[in-house]
Amino acid sequence: MEKIQQAKAKKNQIALEKKRKEIEMLARKREQQLKTISDAKENKKETYLKRMKEHEEAMAEFLKERDLELKIEKEGREIMNQLKLDNVERLKRSQEYKRQETQKKILESKARAEELIRKKSELAEQRKRVTRDAKIKKDKIVALLQNSKMGGGSSQNILKLISSMEDHVRKSTNEENGRLFLFCSFFSCTT
Repeated sequence: MEKIQQAKAKKNQIALEKKRKEIEMLARKREQQLKTISDAKENKKETYLKRMKEHEEAMAEFLKERDLELKIEKEGREIMNQLKLDNVERLKRSQEYKRQETQKKILESKARAEELIRKKSELAEQRKRVTRDAKIKKDKIVALLQNSKMGGGSSQNILKLISSMEDHVRKSTNEENGRLFLFCSFFSCTT
């Protein structure tokens, strides 16, 4: 019985050894599976972290580009606003220049009109003076002619009077009109 017991014990021992090897194998297999799972988790974690980092970098790049675009848009708006202000300022200067030119033309026209009125007044005054002087001289000529017809006047007095009238006419601004006036006056008085 001892042999049976020994054989049984050996059998139990072999079965135990087999069981222990199976358990070790299962433990190694399990360890291997856990390691595989752990490695897979680690790889997944690294991939996730890598993706997160790439996402953050992409987001940072996007935000940087967006900030740059916003800055460019803002500068563009500022430039457009400045251009508008410059255009408004240029338009104001142009309108001010036109206003000053118009005012200058008005003042020049006014001065020209006043000068024309003054010259017209002077001319009218001169005509009155010439007409008055011509009337006086005509009256003198008529008187001399009447005296000469009556026998009292000489032709030299008439010539002196005509000569003085010509001198007076030469002093006037429009000599030809004066001569014509003198000529007409002289011959109208003799008729």
